[in-house]
Amino acid sequence: MPLRVRSGARGRKPSGEVPQGRDLSCSPEFNQVSDPLNQKEVTARKAIDLTSFRLTLDGAKRLCGEPLRRLVRLATLSLLLAPVAAAQQPSVLLLRRLATPATLHWRDVPTRDALRRFAAETATPLWIDRRTDPRTTIDLSSNGEPIAALLDAIAAEAGLGVAAIDGIVYVGPADAAAALPRLAEQWRQGAPRGMRRANKMDWPRLTSPKQLVEQIAAEAGCQLANPEAIPHDLWPAGSTPRLAAGDRLTLVALGFGLRWTRDASDANTIRLEPLEAASQEPPASLASLLKSDDGVVGESRYSIRVVEQPVVPVLRQLANQLGRQLRVSDALNDPNQRASFEVRQATLEELLAAIGEAAGLDVSATDEEIRVSPR
Repeated sequence: MPLRVRSGARGRKPSGEVPQGRDLSCSPEFNQVSDPLNQKEVTARKAIDLTSFRLTLDGAKRLCGEPLRRLVRLATLSLLLAPVAAAQQPSVLLLRRLATPATLHWRDVPTRDALRRFAAETATPLWIDRRTDPRTTIDLSSNGEPIAALLDAIAAEAGLGVAAIDGIVYVGPADAAAALPRLAEQWRQGAPRGMRRANKMDWPRLTSPKQLVEQIAAEAGCQLANPEAIPHDLWPAGSTPRLAAGDRLTLVALGFGLRWTRDASDANTIRLEPLEAASQEPPASLASLLKSDDGVVGESRYSIRVVEQPVVPVLRQLANQLGRQLRVSDALNDPNQRASFEVRQATLEELLAAIGEAAGLDVSATDEEIRVSPR
């Protein structure tokens, strides 16, 4: 795969820019109990340990009564559905896209334009950091290499890094790319619920990034304490695929060396602050994300055991973790109905089927909702 990146005209200051590649609408798949991709043995052991976790509500009731029983139940659900990985993983749909072979032949294409064309021609959602140098050009000739390998090569030759979270690939400074997956995981720890809601985002030409961060915060039902931390800039028209509000805010802020956090005094107020010292570790390659023990890109899996717990709270917790809404039919006779079930290494569809079978309900999922209705 011949690939060359060379310096072009100088003297222009990089401006913020986000590509307009074709959207890939995909369900966010963060906070899975177990994911077969890139799992080390210790992670597998943790997932197995979770399946053996068991809460006996009758015992909790005898000891502490209903209030503490509810608290323990919610804590248990959080443990069952909590993430095992230390960094946020890309979605299965994105991984499959990255594994797709591509044939491209370019000559003397400016780096930023090349990345935009790459996004459009390969249907790969890209977020191009505003600091990407527009003064370099790319010669690219590929014959069936995976998209992941092509992006790795382009980034390496341009002195950039790449990272994948949920349904999008970030291209930008190497230290920012190395930090992004962990930032995406960190904000999910105790984040306001609205930040988990997933939506597409589109903006017209000459939109300022300050407008975008204010829009994202408002969409999530949060107050942004210091939007002035984002310097003035004007961006071309752009869009993202369906991403959690927290991920979209992270991507915008990252281009200015910032991250967002919850305000210590108000759970619904967020603020922007400088990133910590950059990590010296290089970002993981996209190609490495495609490798698992059997060499095949697989689906996210769940290992959960539930004993005599109300079904609706279980599904609500799952929906929150996935950034989806829970829609419960008005025809449901008993919203406090309890059920017991256990799954190991189940897909989301298999998990919902197991819950529905145990409770005698119809439980299904769309990109935006988990739906519950009587059979």
